[in-house]
Amino acid sequence: MIGQAARVFELAISKPSVNKKSNKIYTVTSVKGGTGKTFLAVNCAHALSRRGKKVLLIDMDLNL
Repeated sequence: MIGQAARVFELAISKPSVNKKSNKIYTVTSVKGGTGKTFLAVNCAHALSRRGKKVLLIDMDLNL
């Protein structure tokens, strides 16, 4: 799980951004199911989008 987050971050910083705004990546991880990861991620994405931010939410759980 930690390797996936590190790889996503590595890919994000490898390409220069087209515009001068800084892009941020937030990850929500846990090894145990049922801890509210999806709930937290969706609500944070919704709150950011209501503030006018562009949001892309990706589920990277390959086991399910």
